[in-house]
Amino acid sequence: MATKDVEAALAATSYMGTKTGKRGEVTMFYTVKPGHEKLIREAIRNFYETPFRKQFEDPRVVAVNVKIGVHDVRHVLFDNDTRLCWLTSFDTDWDPYIDDTFAVRNNWVEYAKILQHTNEVPEGDIANPDHPLQQNSRAVKDVFNANRVLAAGFFPTFPNVTCRDVQKGEQLRKAFEKVLEHPQAEEALKHPALKPLLDLASE
Repeated sequence: MATKDVEAALAATSYMGTKTGKRGEVTMFYTVKPGHEKLIREAIRNFYETPFRKQFEDPRVVAVNVKIGVHDVRHVLFDNDTRLCWLTSFDTDWDPYIDDTFAVRNNWVEYAKILQHTNEVPEGDIANPDHPLQQNSRAVKDVFNANRVLAAGFFPTFPNVTCRDVQKGEQLRKAFEKVLEHPQAEEALKHPALKPLLDLASE
């Protein structure tokens, strides 16, 4: 394959992000504006301190995250808070994931409050409703797409387990615990058909 063809193939792959099984990821790097080191750290802290993210066990919050398919999000400041690495892993591919994020929760403004402290965003006052990052999600997605890089390696332990699978497994575990608490559970669970389930529960 010619060099130009290889570069084109890599560029196309980079745009989609690295994917293993059903799990996709995005990795982005940004440069913090001089003098904004404390401001961006505060913005990131505020991002995680919102009721939505603090109440992560709330069934409504879980339902939203399962619908979006997000497994984890990380913001890492490095080089004395002058650089930002933004990492996320999710079900499906990048485009449906980020579009669902914007559709389910109009949270691009929350993202913009972090991005405003980087050199990669349009200039202007983020608090102004006429600012491009406040008006719609397209501007934020454009910033994301312009600063994504292809991960050289991506290894989730369970690449084919989706958020919905995790939720179902947790629901089954809680349901089984309730069964064990039933006064007639010991007798009922003596049936040979339930032995594999009991063996698994005892591990």
